[in-house]
Amino acid sequence: QGQPLPSSDPLPQAGIDHRGHHFVVRALMNVPTSSQVAIFNIIQVGEDAAEANALMDERLQGLIADLGQLGFAPADLFVDMITQVPIFEYVVEKKRFSKTYNEVPAGIELQKNLHIRFRDGNLLDDIVKLAALHEIYDLVKVDYFFDGQEAVLDTLRGLAMRQIEKRVDVRQQLGVRYDSTRRTAAESHTLIYPLDRYRSYQGFGSSALENLRQRDGVTQIRKPQTLYYDQVRYEDYDIVLNPEMLEPCVQVSYVLEAYYYLEEKVAPEVKTEVVREVEYRLLTPEGKLQTLHLQRYPPE
Repeated sequence: QGQPLPSSDPLPQAGIDHRGHHFVVRALMNVPTSSQVAIFNIIQVGEDAAEANALMDERLQGLIADLGQLGFAPADLFVDMITQVPIFEYVVEKKRFSKTYNEVPAGIELQKNLHIRFRDGNLLDDIVKLAALHEIYDLVKVDYFFDGQEAVLDTLRGLAMRQIEKRVDVRQQLGVRYDSTRRTAAESHTLIYPLDRYRSYQGFGSSALENLRQRDGVTQIRKPQTLYYDQVRYEDYDIVLNPEMLEPCVQVSYVLEAYYYLEEKVAPEVKTEVVREVEYRLLTPEGKLQTLHLQRYPPE
């Protein structure tokens, strides 16, 4: 979906060479989500397919009914069939001098995903609580969506163009002249979703006492690893819209590049005048020889 994000290294916003100037404007807009889709995974085992499906339906339909009481319509829910596979176990067959382990079917494992669409981010807590009542705990992921992508890009494009026009105007006031018939431009954009911006974090302190080094009578506790939302930083951008967002959002990154060619200086035309000098000799009636020098332009 577009080009990669700008690197964290600062990049020049305008370049110059003997032919023209290169301008780059980076813009970012934080866009609130219009809807979200939570995906829960459900695993059910049974002695056979009928039992596994019956137990799965009991859990799923119970959660769907509770979600209906919360205001969810059937169009906001979708059950995605994932797998139905046999479960095997080993049976020992004893003989006089040996044992044989035979793998035999022991049951059925059924997996389904439940997709739940909601528009108020605060509903996710209620959804998780209801799912736990039906022994559904595995929240696989939450996808984010927003409306009006084209309108967002139009807004960023317009702001970026005005930023380039300002920079061009400053240089023109300094005496730079650009060729109005030769310009090139390129644009790119990237959509950064919250799912791609969560980072892992594990925070704890450990004692440095002697008994910890010796490991005598020490019981270590589990140190959980958590996640936090790390939005794209702003230092690489010239324009940022909606910079303060409390909840995770979709970040639209836009880059506009333009190259303005310098006006070529035309050398003044030099006219070369060629004069042809012609020499004539004239014999006078007195018998004298005279030399005449005549100039003729243009030459023959």
